[in-house]
Amino acid sequence: MAKLIHKNNKPFVPEPKRNGGADLIAIILLFAAIASGFAFLITDNTLMLAAAVISFIISVLIFIVNSPHSASPSYTPPEKAYGNIGEKKAEFVLENYLPDEYTVIQNIPICFNGDRSEIDNLVIGRTGVFIVEVKNLKGLIVGNCEEKIWKQYKTDQYGKEHIDENKNPVMQVSRQIRILKEYLKANGVKTYIRGVVYFTDKEMKLQLIGEPKKDIHIFNYKQTKELLSYIKKGDANLSDKTINRIIDLLS
Repeated sequence: MAKLIHKNNKPFVPEPKRNGGADLIAIILLFAAIASGFAFLITDNTLMLAAAVISFIISVLIFIVNSPHSASPSYTPPEKAYGNIGEKKAEFVLENYLPDEYTVIQNIPICFNGDRSEIDNLVIGRTGVFIVEVKNLKGLIVGNCEEKIWKQYKTDQYGKEHIDENKNPVMQVSRQIRILKEYLKANGVKTYIRGVVYFTDKEMKLQLIGEPKKDIHIFNYKQTKELLSYIKKGDANLSDKTINRIIDLLS
Protein backbone atom coordinates (compact mmCIF):
# COMPACT_ATOMS: atom_id res chain seq x y z
CA MET A 1 0.00 0.00 0.00
CA ALA A 2 1.40 3.39 -1.02
CA LYS A 3 1.88 6.20 1.46
CA LEU A 4 -0.76 8.91 0.96
CA ILE A 5 -0.16 12.59 1.76
CA HIS A 6 -2.96 15.16 1.49
CA LYS A 7 -2.04 18.74 0.64
CA ASN A 8 -4.51 21.56 1.38
CA ASN A 9 -6.59 19.06 3.31
CA LYS A 10 -9.72 20.88 4.42
CA PRO A 11 -11.43 19.79 7.66
CA PHE A 12 -14.63 17.85 7.25
CA VAL A 13 -17.70 20.05 7.48
CA PRO A 14 -20.85 18.09 8.42
CA GLU A 15 -24.08 18.60 6.53
CA PRO A 16 -25.85 21.56 8.16
CA LYS A 17 -29.06 20.81 10.07
CA ARG A 18 -32.01 22.99 10.97
CA ASN A 19 -32.29 24.23 14.56
CA GLY A 20 -35.58 22.76 15.81
CA GLY A 21 -35.85 25.27 18.67
CA ALA A 22 -35.50 28.22 16.32
CA ASP A 23 -38.14 26.72 14.01
CA LEU A 24 -40.55 26.44 16.96
CA ILE A 25 -40.01 30.07 17.92
CA ALA A 26 -40.62 31.13 14.32
CA ILE A 27 -43.87 29.16 14.19
CA ILE A 28 -45.08 30.70 17.48
CA LEU A 29 -44.28 34.18 16.18
CA LEU A 30 -46.10 33.42 12.94
CA PHE A 31 -49.24 32.38 14.84
CA ALA A 32 -48.86 35.50 17.01
CA ALA A 33 -48.73 37.62 13.85
CA ILE A 34 -51.91 35.98 12.55
CA ALA A 35 -53.69 36.45 15.89
CA SER A 36 -52.59 40.10 16.10
CA GLY A 37 -53.83 40.61 12.55
CA PHE A 38 -57.28 39.29 13.42
CA ALA A 39 -57.30 41.42 16.59
CA PHE A 40 -56.56 44.50 14.50
CA LEU A 41 -59.44 43.71 12.15
CA ILE A 42 -61.82 43.40 15.11
CA THR A 43 -60.58 46.26 17.32
CA ASP A 44 -58.95 48.57 14.75
CA ASN A 45 -56.11 48.94 17.26
CA THR A 46 -52.92 50.07 15.49
CA LEU A 47 -50.79 48.42 18.21
CA MET A 48 -52.21 45.06 17.13
CA LEU A 49 -51.26 45.83 13.52
CA ALA A 50 -47.71 46.78 14.56
CA ALA A 51 -47.42 43.59 16.61
CA ALA A 52 -48.62 41.51 13.64
CA VAL A 53 -46.13 43.07 11.24
CA ILE A 54 -43.17 42.79 13.65
CA SER A 55 -43.97 39.18 14.57
CA PHE A 56 -44.30 38.22 10.92
CA ILE A 57 -41.01 39.83 9.92
CA ILE A 58 -39.10 38.21 12.80
CA SER A 59 -40.54 34.76 12.04
CA VAL A 60 -39.54 35.05 8.35
CA LEU A 61 -36.01 36.13 9.30
CA ILE A 62 -35.64 33.17 11.65
CA PHE A 63 -36.72 30.75 8.90
CA ILE A 64 -34.21 32.30 6.47
CA VAL A 65 -31.27 32.32 8.90
CA ASN A 66 -32.06 28.77 10.00
CA SER A 67 -32.14 27.48 6.42
CA PRO A 68 -29.50 24.74 5.81
CA HIS A 69 -28.33 26.42 2.59
CA SER A 70 -27.81 29.79 4.23
CA ALA A 71 -25.92 28.14 7.07
CA SER A 72 -23.57 26.29 4.74
CA PRO A 73 -20.76 28.39 3.26
CA SER A 74 -19.18 25.15 2.00
CA TYR A 75 -21.99 24.27 -0.44
CA THR A 76 -20.53 22.22 -3.29
CA PRO A 77 -22.05 22.46 -6.80
CA PRO A 78 -23.07 19.07 -8.31
CA GLU A 79 -20.29 19.23 -10.93
CA LYS A 80 -17.63 19.73 -8.26
CA ALA A 81 -19.14 17.03 -6.07
CA TYR A 82 -19.02 14.56 -8.98
CA GLY A 83 -15.39 15.53 -9.60
CA ASN A 84 -14.62 14.84 -5.94
CA ILE A 85 -16.03 11.33 -6.35
CA GLY A 86 -13.59 10.74 -9.19
CA GLU A 87 -10.69 11.94 -7.08
CA LYS A 88 -11.71 9.52 -4.33
CA LYS A 89 -11.77 6.65 -6.84
CA ALA A 90 -8.27 7.54 -8.02
CA GLU A 91 -7.08 7.92 -4.43
CA PHE A 92 -8.31 4.42 -3.59
CA VAL A 93 -6.63 2.89 -6.64
CA LEU A 94 -3.27 4.60 -6.18
CA GLU A 95 -3.09 4.10 -2.42
CA ASN A 96 -4.24 0.49 -2.31
CA TYR A 97 -2.76 -1.01 -5.48
CA LEU A 98 0.68 0.58 -5.61
CA PRO A 99 3.40 -1.00 -3.44
CA ASP A 100 4.49 0.64 -0.19
CA GLU A 101 7.66 1.97 -1.87
CA TYR A 102 5.51 4.64 -3.54
CA THR A 103 4.29 7.94 -2.12
CA VAL A 104 1.16 9.68 -3.44
CA ILE A 105 0.81 13.40 -2.72
CA GLN A 106 -2.58 14.93 -3.50
CA ASN A 107 -3.75 18.45 -4.39
CA ILE A 108 -0.34 20.09 -4.69
CA PRO A 109 -0.34 23.80 -5.55
CA ILE A 110 2.69 24.53 -7.74
CA CYS A 111 4.11 27.88 -8.78
CA PHE A 112 7.22 28.96 -10.66
CA ASN A 113 8.02 32.28 -12.33
CA GLY A 114 4.40 33.38 -12.07
CA ASP A 115 2.92 30.19 -13.56
CA ARG A 116 0.46 28.45 -11.25
CA SER A 117 -1.42 25.17 -11.26
CA GLU A 118 -2.56 22.38 -8.98
CA ILE A 119 -1.67 18.72 -9.31
CA ASP A 120 -4.40 16.20 -8.45
CA ASN A 121 -2.00 13.36 -7.66
CA LEU A 122 1.77 13.11 -7.76
CA VAL A 123 3.15 9.58 -7.56
CA ILE A 124 6.80 9.28 -6.53
CA GLY A 125 8.83 6.09 -6.43
CA ARG A 126 11.98 4.44 -7.68
CA THR A 127 10.39 4.06 -11.12
CA GLY A 128 9.86 7.81 -11.50
CA VAL A 129 7.65 10.84 -10.90
CA PHE A 130 4.13 10.73 -12.34
CA ILE A 131 1.45 13.43 -12.45
CA VAL A 132 -2.02 11.85 -12.47
CA GLU A 133 -4.78 14.26 -13.53
CA VAL A 134 -8.23 12.87 -12.67
CA LYS A 135 -11.34 13.49 -14.76
CA ASN A 136 -14.72 12.08 -13.76
CA LEU A 137 -16.82 12.90 -16.84
CA LYS A 138 -19.93 11.17 -18.15
CA GLY A 139 -20.92 10.52 -21.74
CA LEU A 140 -18.87 10.91 -24.90
CA ILE A 141 -15.73 13.05 -24.73
CA VAL A 142 -14.47 14.36 -28.06
CA GLY A 143 -11.09 16.02 -27.96
CA ASN A 144 -8.21 17.14 -30.13
CA CYS A 145 -4.83 16.94 -28.40
CA GLU A 146 -3.83 20.25 -30.00
CA GLU A 147 -6.98 22.22 -29.07
CA LYS A 148 -7.69 23.93 -25.73
CA ILE A 149 -11.33 22.84 -25.40
CA TRP A 150 -12.82 19.35 -25.48
CA LYS A 151 -16.55 18.67 -25.95
CA GLN A 152 -18.62 16.50 -23.61
CA TYR A 153 -21.86 14.99 -24.97
CA LYS A 154 -24.11 13.64 -22.22
CA THR A 155 -27.78 12.86 -21.49
CA ASP A 156 -29.39 13.86 -18.20
CA GLN A 157 -31.88 11.85 -16.12
CA TYR A 158 -34.77 13.30 -18.12
CA GLY A 159 -33.34 12.18 -21.45
CA LYS A 160 -32.26 15.67 -22.48
CA GLU A 161 -28.94 15.92 -24.29
CA HIS A 162 -26.30 18.42 -23.23
CA ILE A 163 -23.00 19.57 -24.71
CA ASP A 164 -20.45 20.88 -22.20
CA GLU A 165 -16.98 22.26 -22.74
CA ASN A 166 -13.95 21.21 -20.69
CA LYS A 167 -10.32 22.25 -20.72
CA ASN A 168 -8.01 19.92 -22.61
CA PRO A 169 -6.57 17.71 -19.81
CA VAL A 170 -3.55 16.75 -21.92
CA MET A 171 -2.56 20.42 -22.14
CA GLN A 172 -3.23 20.77 -18.39
CA VAL A 173 -0.84 17.95 -17.58
CA SER A 174 1.76 19.20 -20.06
CA ARG A 175 1.74 22.58 -18.33
CA GLN A 176 1.95 20.96 -14.89
CA ILE A 177 4.96 18.90 -16.01
CA ARG A 178 6.74 22.03 -17.22
CA ILE A 179 6.08 24.03 -14.03
CA LEU A 180 7.02 21.16 -11.72
CA LYS A 181 10.18 20.36 -13.69
CA GLU A 182 11.33 23.98 -13.49
CA TYR A 183 10.53 24.15 -9.78
CA LEU A 184 12.44 20.95 -8.98
CA LYS A 185 15.38 22.01 -11.16
CA ALA A 186 15.59 25.34 -9.32
CA ASN A 187 15.83 23.32 -6.10
CA GLY A 188 18.59 21.05 -7.32
CA VAL A 189 16.52 18.11 -8.55
CA LYS A 190 16.69 17.04 -12.19
CA THR A 191 14.35 14.23 -13.15
CA TYR A 192 12.07 13.13 -15.97
CA ILE A 193 8.37 13.63 -15.19
CA ARG A 194 5.63 11.63 -16.85
CA GLY A 195 1.96 12.61 -17.07
CA VAL A 196 -1.27 10.65 -16.91
CA VAL A 197 -4.89 11.61 -17.60
CA TYR A 198 -7.15 9.15 -15.77
CA PHE A 199 -10.88 9.07 -16.64
CA THR A 200 -12.69 7.42 -13.72
CA ASP A 201 -16.31 7.14 -14.93
CA LYS A 202 -17.06 3.55 -16.01
CA GLU A 203 -19.38 4.54 -18.85
CA MET A 204 -17.28 7.36 -20.32
CA LYS A 205 -16.23 7.02 -23.96
CA LEU A 206 -13.33 8.96 -25.45
CA GLN A 207 -13.00 9.98 -29.09
CA LEU A 208 -9.46 11.31 -29.36
CA ILE A 209 -8.09 13.24 -32.32
CA GLY A 210 -4.30 13.20 -32.60
CA GLU A 211 -1.78 11.74 -30.20
CA PRO A 212 -0.66 13.14 -26.82
CA LYS A 213 3.01 13.90 -26.28
CA LYS A 214 5.14 10.84 -25.57
CA ASP A 215 5.44 11.69 -21.87
CA ILE A 216 1.64 11.81 -21.36
CA HIS A 217 -0.65 8.78 -21.41
CA ILE A 218 -4.45 8.51 -21.19
CA PHE A 219 -6.25 5.73 -19.29
CA ASN A 220 -9.91 5.09 -18.60
CA TYR A 221 -11.42 3.21 -15.66
CA LYS A 222 -11.35 -0.11 -17.54
CA GLN A 223 -7.60 0.41 -18.06
CA THR A 224 -6.80 0.83 -14.37
CA LYS A 225 -4.47 -2.20 -14.40
CA GLU A 226 -2.59 -0.71 -17.35
CA LEU A 227 -2.26 2.59 -15.45
CA LEU A 228 -0.73 0.85 -12.44
CA SER A 229 1.55 -1.21 -14.69
CA TYR A 230 2.69 1.96 -16.49
CA ILE A 231 3.74 3.50 -13.17
CA LYS A 232 5.44 0.36 -11.85
CA LYS A 233 7.38 -0.22 -15.08
CA GLY A 234 8.93 3.25 -15.22
CA ASP A 235 12.68 3.22 -15.81
CA ALA A 236 13.80 6.37 -13.93
CA ASN A 237 15.59 4.36 -11.21
CA LEU A 238 15.52 7.25 -8.73
CA SER A 239 17.71 7.06 -5.65
CA ASP A 240 16.25 7.19 -2.15
CA LYS A 241 17.95 10.56 -1.70
CA THR A 242 16.21 12.02 -4.76
CA ILE A 243 12.85 10.53 -3.79
CA ASN A 244 13.03 11.93 -0.27
CA ARG A 245 14.17 15.32 -1.57
CA ILE A 246 11.16 15.57 -3.92
CA ILE A 247 8.77 14.53 -1.16
CA ASP A 248 10.26 17.10 1.22
CA LEU A 249 9.98 19.87 -1.35
CA LEU A 250 6.33 19.12 -2.15
CA SER A 251 4.82 17.90 1.10
